[in-house]
Amino acid sequence: SAGRYYTIRKKSDGALWLWGSNEYSQLGDGTETNANVPIQENSLSSNWNSISAGNVQSMATKDDGTLWGWGSAERVLGRDNARSGPTQEFTEGTEWSKVSSTSGHIMVIDKDNTLWGWGDSTHGEVGNGSYQHRRYHPVQIVK
Repeated sequence: SAGRYYTIRKKSDGALWLWGSNEYSQLGDGTETNANVPIQENSLSSNWNSISAGNVQSMATKDDGTLWGWGSAERVLGRDNARSGPTQEFTEGTEWSKVSSTSGHIMVIDKDNTLWGWGDSTHGEVGNGSYQHRRYHPVQIVK
């Protein structure tokens, strides 16, 4: 997955490798040091499923349906400090299967194939019929 100035790759063993800009800890290695060669994400987990490199935040799902984020995600998750490594998001019991992240919003599909979105929808990009500037929790879009 290609993000803004950085890349995430999921290898066949399920481990994540990242490289490029790390100004906001989006490489998940616990630092803010750029990497011009692939480095393994800090948790050394090997059960990642879906990955998405955003602007300055990384998002991923695990095989167990949990959703994780790291880096700076103020516009999409409502937090103003960077997470230096994977942090579980939205633990309300939904099992997520796929994730796509951009600079301002996130779209996810759950295990029932329902589409959810949140983040900046100034131009209607979340798809819920709203032009709300920021929404920090998932809203169902299409079942």
